[in-house]
Amino acid sequence: MLKVEQRVLAAKKRKEIFELNRLANKKLFNILKESDLFLESKIIASYSSIRDEIQTEDLNRNIISSGKTLCLPSIEQNNNYLLFRIFNDKTLMKTGKFDIKHPDRDSKCTTPDLLLVPCLCFDQFGHRIGYGGGYYDRTLKKLKLSSSKFKSVIVAFNSQEIDKIKIEDNDQKIDYILTEDKLRKSKLL
Repeated sequence: MLKVEQRVLAAKKRKEIFELNRLANKKLFNILKESDLFLESKIIASYSSIRDEIQTEDLNRNIISSGKTLCLPSIEQNNNYLLFRIFNDKTLMKTGKFDIKHPDRDSKCTTPDLLLVPCLCFDQFGHRIGYGGGYYDRTLKKLKLSSSKFKSVIVAFNSQEIDKIKIEDNDQKIDYILTEDKLRKSKLL
């Protein structure tokens, strides 16, 4: 199946999953906070969930409450990479590209050691299908090259997992998978 077809089917399926699992997000932080991955991270990049993504509002609030620095991605004009701006309860938000809320330009940019990544679907090998813009893949590649300690985590409903994602040259493998059931390391191919 072509990746475009996988993306269309995954978007439809995720909408159905969301309707049945609206409270699944309540479990995410409790699972994440018990991991060495979380304990060893100082700066965590999450995202503002949109549409029928597993919701991140509680997760983000709990990351801040735990004393970690939280940052959210921002797509700046004429930039092919995500920038990460610090977010807290005083941060002014604005709506940007793709109608995604992100911190305004007054928020300082930083580099995360842990990146939480949304998806339409994923496989056990840490491959994901996003919305097709390539922002996360380009950013992940750049972050992996800049630090050997950098880690990434897919955040999704458990039911978003499919057997195998059609991967392309620029697709980046994610290190871990966080669902409402557990946090697990991505398998090797």
